[in-house]
Parts: sequence; structure tokens; C-alpha cells
Amino acid sequence: MSCPSENPQRQKRKRRAHKKGTQARKLQRNHDRGRLNSMDRDKIHESMKTIGGYIQVGNEGVFALFDHSASHSFISSKLVEELKLEKLPTRRPLIVYTPEGEVLADQMCKNVKLQIKEENFTATLIVLKSMDIPVVLGNGWICAHKGVIQGNQCTMLLTTSSGKRIEYQGAPLTTEEIEVLPGDVYFKDATINDKIRLTT
Repeated sequence: MSCPSENPQRQKRKRRAHKKGTQARKLQRNHDRGRLNSMDRDKIHESMKTIGGYIQVGNEGVFALFDHSASHSFISSKLVEELKLEKLPTRRPLIVYTPEGEVLADQMCKNVKLQIKEENFTATLIVLKSMDIPVVLGNGWICAHKGVIQGNQCTMLLTTSSGKRIEYQGAPLTTEEIEVLPGDVYFKDATINDKIRLTT
């Protein structure tokens, strides 16, 4: 007794699923992977390992998120254009898993100058087009500077390249406690750790 042949439509769906799975596996082999849990200032994933605050990037003061759960450090493409930072290709494209879905990133800004509590730092930042938060400093950067986030106190301890230990005071993680103008990404003429009114 012969077995009944499989429905042609079902066979077609199986072939399509197999092809899609093969393409996905190939994509993962050719890309690095990363994670970012917060893309929007109004939807920041708050935890004991996350604080926000104001830092200096180049000559401008910006809001930055210090996030142990972020696999890399990131910068918004809008801020890159505003500050005219040089963009370089990443070694391999990066697939970043975010609350908004997968985001492909293939550019970075190397050795970006940062100033935190009047101390100088640098960071290599992955450029993300859809990120509303200007800068996210992730787990690698925090660990490299022996960072200890004290979320309940909204503070973080950092070590400079010279070995100096500093305590950084964060700011509110939501925009409810600061005046925000639509479309603003960075803070001009900002004083570090002050409560800053965003300007265009």
C-alpha cells in the first residue's frame, strides 16, 4: 500500500521555511550580535545596573545612559551628524537585538572624546540610526573603567586612565523632570551634572 503524497502547498511551505532558516543561519555567521534594551529616553529600561546623566561629547553636553545590560556602546546617528564625527566601517556588521526588533549596524566612531566630571575618557561607539538616546555606554566600557553603578543612589564610581577614582552623580532617567523640546538630541553649553534645559 503506497503512502499518500504530501499536499503540494504544504511542501512549498516547508521549502520556504527551510530556505528562510538557512538564510538566517548564514546571516548570523556573517554578523556579530549585540543587545540594547533601551532605545528611547521615554522608555528606558530601569534597573539597578542602569543610570542616566549628562556628559561631554566633544564640545557638547549630552544625555548618556550607562547600561551594564548593553553589549556595546552606542551613539545615535543624529548626534553623529550634529557633531560631525568621523564614521568608520565596523569589522563585521552587527545585528543589535532591541525592544523594537533587530537593528543592523555597520558603522562606528572610534576614540570619541568624552568628559565626565571634568575627567577625560574615550569610547568607540556603534552608530544606530533608530536610537533616540544620544549615547549609551555599555558593559564593556563600564567594566574597562571599573565602573560600579549604585542605582538606588543614582551614582556610579569610575576609574580614569590615570587611576583616579571618581563618583559620578546621575540624573532622572525619564524626561518628565526636565524641560524637553521636540527633536532635540544634545545639550548645547551644558554644565556637567547640572539640570539642563534642552536647546536647539
